[in-house]
Amino acid sequence: MKAFIVSDIHGSLKAAEAIDKIIQAEKPDMILMLGDFLYNGPRNGVFDDYDPMGVVEILNKYSDKIIAVRGNCDSRIDQELLGFKMPDVNEVMFHGRRYVMVHGDLLDKSMVTLNQGDILLYGHTHLPNIEVVDGVLLLNPGSITFPKQKDHEKTYMIIIDNELRLYGGEGKLIALKNIDELI
Repeated sequence: MKAFIVSDIHGSLKAAEAIDKIIQAEKPDMILMLGDFLYNGPRNGVFDDYDPMGVVEILNKYSDKIIAVRGNCDSRIDQELLGFKMPDVNEVMFHGRRYVMVHGDLLDKSMVTLNQGDILLYGHTHLPNIEVVDGVLLLNPGSITFPKQKDHEKTYMIIIDNELRLYGGEGKLIALKNIDELI
């Protein structure tokens, strides 16, 4: 089984086109999306390629494979346009492990109960993270649109069975980890 994990598109058509190419090349069994799909947010500038309807068109091609959560920049009207549900919290079982998904802005509100061995997927920070805290693996794929740190590249993750891969730029492998060895 293969999962493609991505977050924080923010209406960027170039990012959606990159996602489309990754999906076509990788052929994941599921696409785990961690929010902020269409709107760029009030604190961010408007991108030259800002095209929410173009993003909708690309993402809806894969709606049968997308498991998602709502981001802080997602609205009810976004839900009407996108062909997949966006709850605040979602979860999926993958390779015998529980993956709990949130956007990241709600982490401090204790919306989820995590157990040792669980994996928490979150976005929002626009920076990748692979970290173990109290026996829980925290994974953030970063942002495929715009990282929030100067000179940091755009990133996404792919998990194949028990192997975690963090990619940047044009598919450059940044990190390769065995999940069982992490938790």
